[in-house]
Amino acid sequence: MAPLLTTAWGAIALTTMVLLLLALLLKLLSKKFHLPYPPLLVVGGFISSEVLISFGVDTHLRWHNFYDLIYYGLLPILIYEMAFRLKAKHLLDNFIVIMLLAIPLMLIAVLITASLLFYGIDHATSFPFIAALIAAALLSANDPTMVASLFKRLPAPPNFVSLLKGESLFNSIIALVLV
Repeated sequence: MAPLLTTAWGAIALTTMVLLLLALLLKLLSKKFHLPYPPLLVVGGFISSEVLISFGVDTHLRWHNFYDLIYYGLLPILIYEMAFRLKAKHLLDNFIVIMLLAIPLMLIAVLITASLLFYGIDHATSFPFIAALIAAALLSANDPTMVASLFKRLPAPPNFVSLLKGESLFNSIIALVLV
């Protein structure tokens, strides 16, 4: 049996642990300097990926792993976290408005984004329209953690907060179904 770190899954596990450590350090940095955490995570992820690539480190993440990572890893965690924090009474009070915002507008956003991606890349053989639809489903759903972090800093009526949280929750669910 090969040592764990020489296998692809061992490298993925090590990379995940290092990235989680980086995320914890960025959380401390965001609190110390009063910076928004989600954009700091994006910048930190970009910088760490560029550093890894410049040193020739192979994370063993390939395009065929990306689907499993998003579909079984990230989206369910985001959906569960937002659903856990959402108050059921506020969700039921705004259910019709949330559904009107989430379903038709999400589908329109997916179609517009997919069209822009498909015609913007303009290479139908290597990037078919179905790939543009999948990418658009992931890109069009707003991030519920970003919405939640904004409302921790801004005073807003609870009804409005639950409306936006519910809409972002159902956007993520629709993205999960579309992917």
